[in-house]
Amino acid sequence: MTKTTSSTLPYDIAAILLVAAGLLLSFLLYDQLPDPMPTHFNVHGEADDWTSQPWGAILMPLIALATYAVMRILPGISPKNFAMEAFTNPFYKVCVMITALVVALHIMLIWQLSQGQPGLTSTQVVAAIAVLFIGIGNYINKATRNFFFGIRTPWALASDEVWAKTNRFGGWAFSLFGVCALVFSVTLSGATLVVTTISVGVILIVAIIAYSYVVHRRFEN
Repeated sequence: MTKTTSSTLPYDIAAILLVAAGLLLSFLLYDQLPDPMPTHFNVHGEADDWTSQPWGAILMPLIALATYAVMRILPGISPKNFAMEAFTNPFYKVCVMITALVVALHIMLIWQLSQGQPGLTSTQVVAAIAVLFIGIGNYINKATRNFFFGIRTPWALASDEVWAKTNRFGGWAFSLFGVCALVFSVTLSGATLVVTTISVGVILIVAIIAYSYVVHRRFEN
């Protein structure tokens, strides 16, 4: 596992504080939560899966913590020729952002359930994901070739030049997706919001892959 250093400690503290905040809210509002708790919602914002109250109150913070812990060790196990040391700060910022996303969804869910509301809406989920993608879009272009972070097409992994161009384009595409999803979250709702957001995401993924291949062919020739 990657050791905690003075440069990584702030990110570790931030992740722990985020998870602690989520758990604290669950503790404070525990008696107001339903049992069982809705923990999964369909595209219409309707609950379609439930979890018993004790686990439902802590599940998402634990997922956030586990996700951060797994991502935290990746720089330490990355192969030597694909080392991540050159961009650990951007990488750890993304790790914290992902942790923040999961905790934010947890906090919204817990608060709404405690107020007698049905739970998360597709608008809230899409808006939170949109902000995450805007954030990630600002950082993936700082990564050098590796197997864990960035746009990792076969052609990008085979060439530093293709990697750089692919991830620069991918960063813009991620940010564009985030902006589009944010706009959709305030103009659309329900299944229309989810389908539209996913459709735009698929189009941009195809565009990134195609761009990476085209760049590869240009350098190859």
